[in-house]
Amino acid sequence: MPNTTKRPWEPERAISASLAQALLEEQFPNLAPIELKLLGAGWDNTAFLVNQNYVFRFPRRKIAVDLLKQEAKVLLPLAGSLSLKVPIPHRQGVPSKEFPWPFSGYQVIEGKTACSAELNEEQRIATAVPLASFLKTLHNVPKEKIVSWEVPDDLIGRLDIEKRAPRMQEYLKEAEGHNFPMIKKLGEKIIDQSAKKKVSYRKSLVHGDLYARHLVIDQERVLSGVIDWGDVHFGNPAIDLAIVFSFLPPGGQKIFWENYGAVGEEILSLAKFKALYSSLTILCYGKSIGDKNLAKEASVGIKYISECV
Repeated sequence: MPNTTKRPWEPERAISASLAQALLEEQFPNLAPIELKLLGAGWDNTAFLVNQNYVFRFPRRKIAVDLLKQEAKVLLPLAGSLSLKVPIPHRQGVPSKEFPWPFSGYQVIEGKTACSAELNEEQRIATAVPLASFLKTLHNVPKEKIVSWEVPDDLIGRLDIEKRAPRMQEYLKEAEGHNFPMIKKLGEKIIDQSAKKKVSYRKSLVHGDLYARHLVIDQERVLSGVIDWGDVHFGNPAIDLAIVFSFLPPGGQKIFWENYGAVGEEILSLAKFKALYSSLTILCYGKSIGDKNLAKEASVGIKYISECV
């Protein structure tokens, strides 16, 4: 019997290039004639490169509508204070008969996502300092600003181990079938370590979904930007610090902490859980949609995590 379970990355509504072009020409006539290229489809949005200068993102799920709105609220006032480039969504599309949800556009950040840039270990290590500087600034945005931007708390339990562990076990089984024979032992060890930690911490402004696909690498192989801020919220910095374990080799991890600053064992443990959970999810996602770069990046992340546990 075929598996009919809907995967979390399957869209509620897909948008074609022809519809996207029609919507853009109608709502932004100054962009016509439009040259449009599909950049990719994530869990929440489909992205198109427009006239080589702009990226427009269209929701694939209803939940993504509020995420785009929250992203705009935060990025418009935040962008100038960060050390890396971030999208500034100045162009806001509105719902129509043809497409029921709003959408947004921003000036393109030149470069490739880190999962498609084919970085070697030396180049990954070189990202440690700019990544640490970026996250240190982000995680220390004053609380009064966060409140004024109406940033929500973590409403979906991103670090709720009791809630996430069963799903992680499912991904562990799937990963075993993708030639990761020791992955179950690694996963159980991380779950056990994390389950003993109480989630009590100083809240920070966090990106919320920081992994290789959301890092931009420029032509000089330098980390230059961070994209896709739909999951931005007021929560545990471990959410973002997971990338230290899933993207940086051990030598890069040491450099990162020297520049970011020391954190407690609780945050480290939760960050490792999040790193493996995300890497497993991305591995299964990449395999499912046939994205070899994404699946390869997830495999690299699992390797780095196993080396630091």
